[in-house]
Amino acid sequence: MPGPDLTTGPLINSSTDAILADFNQETCNAKEIQAEVLHEILKRNANTEYLRRFGLEGHLGVDALSNLPLVTHSDLKPYFDRIADGDRSSILTTDPIHTLSLRCKLKFYRII
Repeated sequence: MPGPDLTTGPLINSSTDAILADFNQETCNAKEIQAEVLHEILKRNANTEYLRRFGLEGHLGVDALSNLPLVTHSDLKPYFDRIADGDRSSILTTDPIHTLSLRCKLKFYRII
């Protein structure tokens, strides 16, 4: 005699409902959570050379990003080159960069 069908029924539906309820609870305020995470990232990196260049010291809100231009890889390349050459100062992030892999005109950098 075959066992019960475990792909449908109240057990699966209640489990699915619980998962969906948890997901909805966790994502209902995603905008606020993203703003908090961004604030923490900006706060942590406020004293980097890159952000100081645009006068963001102390301006940690989401609105501060409007002072940052859209950039390309070539705009950031001088920073990448300095990091690849061993510069350990807070250029782009206050956290130390241990590995940097870039492919630019078939030139590879790796810092370990």
